[in-house]
Amino acid sequence: MLRWLPLGLAAVTLAMLGVSHLLWGVGLAMIVWGGLNSAIPVAWSTWLSREISDEPESGGGLMVAAIQLSIMLGGAFGGLLLDHISIAATLIGGAILLVLGSLMVGNGDRIKRLAS
Repeated sequence: MLRWLPLGLAAVTLAMLGVSHLLWGVGLAMIVWGGLNSAIPVAWSTWLSREISDEPESGGGLMVAAIQLSIMLGGAFGGLLLDHISIAATLIGGAILLVLGSLMVGNGDRIKRLAS
């Protein structure tokens, strides 16, 4: 689940570019994007509570810090793309980062391998 949600978001983000000339297409893509995006915190919190059961507060703090850092860097990176290239570049850049994040996260089993 941790891998597939960002990949789904990347696909829907790129689909928005493909249907950008159709109001209903963009609206539908945004509804799907919102549904996928709202599932991510639930998936991450579930994974975190299952894998770091002895230190949930520390894990939660790290997750909040990672989210805040991502928002800051995403805003800066997206702003640069928008200022220097185009609005489409922000969507493509976001999709690329989502795919890279999905590859880094994998299926979330690295903690088990590191702990054993």
